[in-house]
Formats: sequence, structure tokens, C-alpha cells
Amino acid sequence: TSHHINSINIDITSTSTTSKTEEIERRPTLEEINNEEKSGYGTGFIMDAVIIQEEFSCAICKQFTCDPLIFPCEKQHLLCQQHRQHQPQQHCPVDGEAANAKSFLQLQGPLRRAMLNLKGVCGRKCGWKGTLQELKKHVPVCEKAIEKCKHEGCGEICYRKYAEDHGRKCKHRKVSCPHCNGSMPEHKLEAHYETCPRILITCKRGGISCKPFPREEIDKHSEECLYEEILCKWGKF
Repeated sequence: TSHHINSINIDITSTSTTSKTEEIERRPTLEEINNEEKSGYGTGFIMDAVIIQEEFSCAICKQFTCDPLIFPCEKQHLLCQQHRQHQPQQHCPVDGEAANAKSFLQLQGPLRRAMLNLKGVCGRKCGWKGTLQELKKHVPVCEKAIEKCKHEGCGEICYRKYAEDHGRKCKHRKVSCPHCNGSMPEHKLEAHYETCPRILITCKRGGISCKPFPREEIDKHSEECLYEEILCKWGKF
């Protein structure tokens, strides 16, 4: 039996597109991404006193750290916590000098206090100013931190202050079909409506005279439809 069925029109509200200017503002530069990846503390700390900055930076990523560790070599180079975890303890990462102690040393006392009270600005150029100790609280909320979209298949990279807005509009975010409750990326929802088994459709023969029914019941409706064409058994007379 042939099926004469029309789908009920579905209104799909598309998200507003982002202008080219907004995209440029949202996305970090390649240099910013590289700096973020190599930084042991997640962000830079810029001061006017370059000499002091060099002395109190991690020997590997060249970034300030609130919890430095001292490599047990003659020059006692500083390392951030992240690069301490990936650094063999036998040799100094700067000059290759053999360690003269079994464990890393903690920066303590007046020297540690002086370091934490150094003033500067956030290396991400977000406008934040404060001490190195205060930087530890700023890092998790810095608006210019670089975040990658959490939705599978997206890969969009933007500043933290735009991440939430992108997440709400991302075409890869998971949504549920309002008819069958199936879960899928938002950009596949429109195509899904063309085959959704629970979406209501109407009979082309009966039109508005036929009550809408789920697509999966098309065969059942065709058998019962009062407007389905059939051959009259008296037609041969």
C-alpha cells in the first residue's frame, strides 16, 4: 500500500550568528595559546623591574609562581610546581648540574614573603593589578584565560569571558528531541526531524480531516484511514 503522508511543519529557531569582529575579539592569538600551554602557572606576571622578574621566575617556563621549589644545585634555580613534576631530580634543568641534595627545597622566610609581595599585572593583559600572592586568586577567574569548548566535536577556543555564551549557542551542544527525547548535537536536530519516529505527521489523503499521528504508526494509519484509496469490489460490474 502506498503512503500519502505529509510532515507537520516544525518551527526551528536558529541561533544568531556571530559577526567577524566578535569572532576576532573572542578568539586568542596563536601566541597567546602557545604562552598559555608552556606556562607552568597558567598566566604571566609582568613587572617593571626586569632583573627581579628574571630572578624570581621558573627556570623552565619563565613565569612567576606562588609556590616555587628550589632545585638543589649550586645556583638554586627556581621551578614552578608543574615543571617540578616533569623534571628529573638528578640534574638541573638550566645548566645540567648534578643535584647536591635528595629533595627540592622550599622557598621560606623573608625571601618568600618578599617574593609574594611583589607587585605587577596579569600577563594576559586583562587589566588586573596586584601582588604575586593575590595572583593565585585571580588566575581561576581571569577573563582572558583561554578555554576550549567542552562539547565533543567542537574544538572552539576562546577567552573565558566568552566561553559560557559560546557553550549556550554551540552547535555541538547536546539537545533532546522534543518528540522522542533522543539526545544529539544541536546541528543534527533539524535532519533528525525528517526521520523521528515520534514526530506527529498528517495524512496527505485526509489532510486536516485525519488526526495527526506519530510517524512510526504510518502503516497502522494507512490500514485504518477512511480516505485511503481502494479498489471498489463492484467496479468490475
